Amino acid sequence: MLPSLLYLKGKGGKPIPPHVFDDLQLTQLLKRDSILVSSAACGPDDILARHDVFRSLEDPAVRAHFTALHKSVSTLSRLDAQLAAAKCESERCAIFVTLMYEYRDFMRRAAKPMGNGTLCSGFSAYFANECDTQRFASLAAAVDKLFPAMAQLQYNVLKIDGEKCRLFPGKKPTYIENLKQRASELGIGPLELPSAPPRSLSPAIIGAAARLYPSLFAEFKKFRSDYSHLYDRGVLAYRAELGFYLALAKLFDRVREAGIPLTYPKLADSRYYRVRDAYDITLLAKNVTNIVPNDIEFTPEEPFFYLTGANGGGKTTYLRAVGVSAVFLLWGAPMPCRSAEVWPPSCVYTHFPRDERFENKGRYFDESDRVNEILASADGNAMALFNETYATTSEERAVEQTQKLAQEMFDRKIFGVYITHHHGVTDHGVPFLNVVIDPEDNNRRTYKVERKRAVSGSFARDVLKKYGLTREALEKRFPKK
Repeated sequence: MLPSLLYLKGKGGKPIPPHVFDDLQLTQLLKRDSILVSSAACGPDDILARHDVFRSLEDPAVRAHFTALHKSVSTLSRLDAQLAAAKCESERCAIFVTLMYEYRDFMRRAAKPMGNGTLCSGFSAYFANECDTQRFASLAAAVDKLFPAMAQLQYNVLKIDGEKCRLFPGKKPTYIENLKQRASELGIGPLELPSAPPRSLSPAIIGAAARLYPSLFAEFKKFRSDYSHLYDRGVLAYRAELGFYLALAKLFDRVREAGIPLTYPKLADSRYYRVRDAYDITLLAKNVTNIVPNDIEFTPEEPFFYLTGANGGGKTTYLRAVGVSAVFLLWGAPMPCRSAEVWPPSCVYTHFPRDERFENKGRYFDESDRVNEILASADGNAMALFNETYATTSEERAVEQTQKLAQEMFDRKIFGVYITHHHGVTDHGVPFLNVVIDPEDNNRRTYKVERKRAVSGSFARDVLKKYGLTREALEKRFPKK
């Protein structure tokens, strides 16, 4: 069985729901393919194993090796797709020769040492053993014999006006060679052309070539018959796995350039979650560089918090910082923070506002359905983040549902935060976080979050402003006579 570069013993954790990455805006920084390949939450052993891989990728030589492997397996994926789409036997046999040539090269690259830790060493050791077998030696010898002829055919096909073509395998200069010769005669050169995999040929051209060179295509057919059992399509999974590491390594370069620290967290020996100076790095996608960090702390005694405060004060930014820290933890990646000692959650859940229209059931019922999905899936070791849930219903019902949901999260000891503007929840037992404003500087937003049990004056004013109940608004509506 092929070794994984992501898991020591296979995927065992809960999958993080795909919309979580959208809610946290991680899809603004990373391609979805890079994200979803590692959507299953890591356990402690996998987290520590991936730490070794990410540390290794800080070495430029290791990253270059990963990049070469990723390029090779990407070419393999393209050739595999061409093989599946082939229209005739001659085309399949011709493509298979090129595919196995790239497969052989990938095996040899994978056999070379590629970093520290169990995942890297297990990967290279597996392929080193495979490359040391007689079956691989036989495959390599057969590929070395046949591929030059296949490459020659592909290089020497020149299409003119659609159907016209010329085949000069090994007898006359290739099209590229002719171009180089003409350039030299004009005093241009030498031409440095980037290497590229051979282009695929149409079934019509392949069929014509097969009729012109029956003995060569007979060798292609025999090669496919003899060695097709050695091709393990499972290696194609490495395209996503390698891409995941390389995409994050590139993102980490950007994070470091912004002056944001990256920390490999210490895994706690009991259930608490303490992060110092956590950053919402998704703000980098908006070219924000002066990101204000905040602390995060959850314990069994205080697992769940309301987050309230002034509009524009950084509540959603804080919520994303909490979620991003947890996702990076479960990815086995360094976390964007100053320090961290954490118990890994079993999964991360989010409930953010949606922009879609709800013509059939309405937004309130959609919100309730999504809340119920979280309640059904989350265990007592999960993390759940709610952003203005029940904000579109009446104040009375919103307060009732908000308190009910927050109390259940708190009682089940689920770590998390609930942003709310409903001041009626202030008398509830769930503890509060508030964004800090500076009243001596015209209520300036500091984007810092601190532990409180009462709603701040600026938040109360925002609530009054929202409903047109400030002194200014009332005086405007009801002027003195």
